[in-house]
Amino acid sequence: MAQVFKRIFNEGITDYPYTAYKKYEVTDTNHSSSFEISILRAISPNGTLIEVSQSKHQGIEYDSTILTGSRAVTRELNKIPQKIVWSAVKTSCFDHGHGGHLLHPTASIISIPQNKFGGGIKPGSVTITDNSKAAASASLFLSESKHTPECGIIHDTIIDKTKFVDKKHLQFYLGFQKGIFNKKYKAKLDDGPRSNPIVANNLTIVKGINTTGEVSASGYGAESKNTSYLYSTTNTHNYNFFTQQNDFAVSMWVKLPPSQSYTNNLTNTLIKKRNHKKNPYNVDPRQQQFVTESDSQFPFDISVYNQTAGAKNGQIIFEFNDGRDDRRESQIISSSTKYNDNEWHNVIVHHSTAGAGNNRFSTGEYEMYIDGTKVGVERGTISKFRLQNESDITIMCDKTLDEKNNLTNSGTSGSFDEVRIYSTDLSSDNIFSLSNNHVISGSAYQTRNVGYVYYQKGLIVITDPRPKYQNCFLGNGAGDYTDKGFEFTYKSTKRIKQQSFLCEIGRNQFNVSQNNTLRKGGDDLQNELQDFVTGSDFRPYITSVGLYNDEGDLLAIAKMGSPLKKRQDVDVTIDVRLDYE
Repeated sequence: MAQVFKRIFNEGITDYPYTAYKKYEVTDTNHSSSFEISILRAISPNGTLIEVSQSKHQGIEYDSTILTGSRAVTRELNKIPQKIVWSAVKTSCFDHGHGGHLLHPTASIISIPQNKFGGGIKPGSVTITDNSKAAASASLFLSESKHTPECGIIHDTIIDKTKFVDKKHLQFYLGFQKGIFNKKYKAKLDDGPRSNPIVANNLTIVKGINTTGEVSASGYGAESKNTSYLYSTTNTHNYNFFTQQNDFAVSMWVKLPPSQSYTNNLTNTLIKKRNHKKNPYNVDPRQQQFVTESDSQFPFDISVYNQTAGAKNGQIIFEFNDGRDDRRESQIISSSTKYNDNEWHNVIVHHSTAGAGNNRFSTGEYEMYIDGTKVGVERGTISKFRLQNESDITIMCDKTLDEKNNLTNSGTSGSFDEVRIYSTDLSSDNIFSLSNNHVISGSAYQTRNVGYVYYQKGLIVITDPRPKYQNCFLGNGAGDYTDKGFEFTYKSTKRIKQQSFLCEIGRNQFNVSQNNTLRKGGDDLQNELQDFVTGSDFRPYITSVGLYNDEGDLLAIAKMGSPLKKRQDVDVTIDVRLDYE
């Protein structure tokens, strides 16, 4: 009888602990049953305090008017109101650094239990496919990249970041996403990387710019009235790049009504750097006075004609003046189309010095675009003199001096959002990207970041103001996954024990194959072998190794990557390794 068993002694068994990254593939059908993963929705309480529960007769009574969590594994977790979930996630994940991450008013959350992520989710391992929008063209394809040791950023791979304006040129930004809906806007700094000081009054947070392809509001904007004002001061020299010899650009979204409340002038300001500055000759700040420079040089003034302008009502105009003796009049680009239709429109003006050189009159130019379409161009804008202007930047308001030399404000009626100022000119791709708010590919927010992965907490949070992401992981929003399922993958970080078994095979051992075809009659009960097997030239191949206990019970089978020819002139050692979670 051929030898089929050989004992492995303790000296041949070794333990090797190591860190493993086990991959999990989770879907809408197995996330709960197989992985005990909970899917939760979070909704902002909008600045109000939420009562968690009410005790009655030593029990818990939940407020049925408050939306509860969805698709949670446990009943207790599912009963937690969505507003409580939002507040808890904000406190635990967003209020302690992480590079200024923002939890938007809604969020979809995956909560992975500890035994399924071990020491943490492996950075860069999360991928997500979600069909909550139903249409194949609207499916989400998300991936994650490491941002900090504690947190990763989730990206929407469909959004084309190559057309974004380089962030290093962003000098001023207002997005209003930190505001509270239907409440007054109270920020004292802008939302950009330079933290420019701003002064705001009587602005209300409202729904932001609409998407195209499927009309729906995205995020927050601000509503202005005739008594509103917002301006950014220039006392920190943060806007010294506005010269006729430098490139710069202004972009904003506006929603204007058919008529304005303030009509003392023919136009109402959208954004400008004109007319209002602090007198630089007063050393004592208590003696500072505001002066009006109505005829001086200024880099940009973007306004809209109101109803007092007759047929021009609703047309958007751009003005600039370099103060040259031979160009006393401001240069104007005006739209022929009216935009006071209570719809959202993107307005862009950029200044390019390309090819200017030292020529007084050169190819330098201003261009104005509305909704991505060029409205007009003004060439020969380069002066041999630097453009001097210390005026504050005013947005949706005008600052003037009345007859008694008092500073007054005149607000522009309407809403505005995504205000950006760059120290660069814009390419055609940049302009398209800033004006594109399509529901699928929209890039108006200049980001494809839509969520975060908190590695040590086992949390995946999708939070973004765009409607495309509102029901991520939630099907139709109520846990119905018909044609709206999801799947995601991630790798856990686990400490695993690997056990090594050294299977030593002597040159004169295991020289007979266990393949039944080598026995006469092909019968495994037949001990007599085929004649060609018994010759000295015959060599069996090792294809698998079985591990048995002392009772002869098969515990594991190790498969060879390729058959190993058994030799009679050398000993063979096969290292079989088993992993244990």
